[in-house]
Amino acid sequence: MPPCLPRADPAELTGEAREEYIQQRIEELGDLSSQRDPISRDKILAELQNPLKEIREAALQASIELNDRSVVPRLQEIAELAQDPREKARLLDAIDYINLPSLTERRLAAQTANNNQK
Repeated sequence: MPPCLPRADPAELTGEAREEYIQQRIEELGDLSSQRDPISRDKILAELQNPLKEIREAALQASIELNDRSVVPRLQEIAELAQDPREKARLLDAIDYINLPSLTERRLAAQTANNNQK
């Protein structure tokens, strides 16, 4: 993982410094999503309230990539607070996606249904 940039107030950054900060955070979020541990998960979820839209979007994508349903309650809380209807819709879509049954769950349900028919 590249070294962290100083934690300046993102709202105060402009131009190239702002773009560098955004790119750095997006890369860090991508790295965190592959870790799949509670500390990384919590760091990703914290960025869902970052003042910069680009970072919130990357955090949402990282939340999806975690493939961990434990993020759903926090996503629901953030969706309820979202002011932008498009951002709220993206959060709700992510929740729906995360809650989809896995292939293993679908196979187990089909097997159970077949056993119940016998």
